[in-house]
Amino acid sequence: RRAEGYKANFVLRTRVRNPHNLVLAGQGAAQTQGRNLPHRFKKMDEGTVPITRELLREFYAECPLEALREEVALLREEMESYLREHEEQTQPFEPESLKAPHKIDENYFRMREKCEEVAYLLRKESTLTAEGESFELKSLASGFDRVETAIQNMQKGNTEYISAMVAGYLPQDFRGTLIRQQKERTELNREKEVKALVDSGASIKEKYALLWKQQMDRRESLAQLGHATGMYKALVTYIGGVPQVLLDFIKEINAEGGPMEEQRIAYGPSIYSLTEFVSVILLFTACLVKNVSSKQEATKCCALLSEACKVFVEEDLRVLEFMGTLFRKSPFLVSTSKSSGSKYVCDAGQYIDLSIVAGDGQEVILDVHEAGTNIKWEFISTGGDVGFSVEFHEKEGHRKQLIPLSRQSKHEGLFVTSSEGKCKLLFDNSHSYFYSKQVRYMASAIPPLGERNG
Repeated sequence: RRAEGYKANFVLRTRVRNPHNLVLAGQGAAQTQGRNLPHRFKKMDEGTVPITRELLREFYAECPLEALREEVALLREEMESYLREHEEQTQPFEPESLKAPHKIDENYFRMREKCEEVAYLLRKESTLTAEGESFELKSLASGFDRVETAIQNMQKGNTEYISAMVAGYLPQDFRGTLIRQQKERTELNREKEVKALVDSGASIKEKYALLWKQQMDRRESLAQLGHATGMYKALVTYIGGVPQVLLDFIKEINAEGGPMEEQRIAYGPSIYSLTEFVSVILLFTACLVKNVSSKQEATKCCALLSEACKVFVEEDLRVLEFMGTLFRKSPFLVSTSKSSGSKYVCDAGQYIDLSIVAGDGQEVILDVHEAGTNIKWEFISTGGDVGFSVEFHEKEGHRKQLIPLSRQSKHEGLFVTSSEGKCKLLFDNSHSYFYSKQVRYMASAIPPLGERNG
């Protein structure tokens, strides 16, 4: 019993005897304490590099996207045939005008634009009448609303993912706060610019032209930062606290012929087809409401339109779900293990190596600033298992035991908070008297999506 008591006291002491071993992790919410911070950023910069085209190609090869249904091509061909037959009554049909943009994200904006235009037209026309027979159109609009919302939510989610990853590389002091505040102000001004344009009576096309221009402005700003040289680079790197690996990432990721070209090669054809499909649906709808004359023609064309809308919505939502999941799993930053040569992916944060000596333990602290924050973690240990536990300490003082202390060699989990507070992850090697353990982990605190993060 004396031995057990001694060991219990020893565990308590070892968990607090290294107060500087608290490790920063995840979405700029975590706080480091003591002298550990500079070493950590040095380690991140040296051990992490932006993904290359070759590695991204290998990753995408393991994540195939199921081909679009045959109906997409068949329905498109049938609608285009109708458009050619009615060229004289309407504008000439020019297939080249339907060609999808090269960039994946530009396709998302084009899809949103066309979905909004189709929904608007279907609601505006509401009902098609031919020879006394009425055919309802407005009920088809809701599907395009769903797609437009799904694309917008995916874009926000992707932004949050990258923000979470980038925040792990920014200094967690006044400099990081200034960067985040500047970003929020800039995005708020962009939202006001869009609202002012819409309120002035601008068209849907003009609204999305502005949204895409804003997207390119963001990219250009990042590219200029990534290509910083001389004194400006010194200011950004040393005074601003932005590590070189982040500069390399933002410089290379969207460059012409850069890593994201592999995404366009692997998944572009399906996305391009859907962008062009919804463009044909828009033209077909506009042509139909102007030219239909007989009940027979209206019946046939409305059935074709209804089926095309159904297939587009189903296929687009499927592809969007796939692409959103793929984006969150994509290895945009990688670090290579010097001992084994294996590659590790930095998820919404980055994988960090810990060496936990015998009889000791280390905690990872994540600050949570709002309810609905997603706490995510995963780890793997080598040299044996480690004690692992997760606790959430609410701001009011209540403590929740999410994962009780138990010995694990690997673990992953997700927890959605109901309040502000702190999440503590403990890696405990107190049960070992002789052997150190190596732990590779990722932990992140990702705030809920909101309009301010758009």
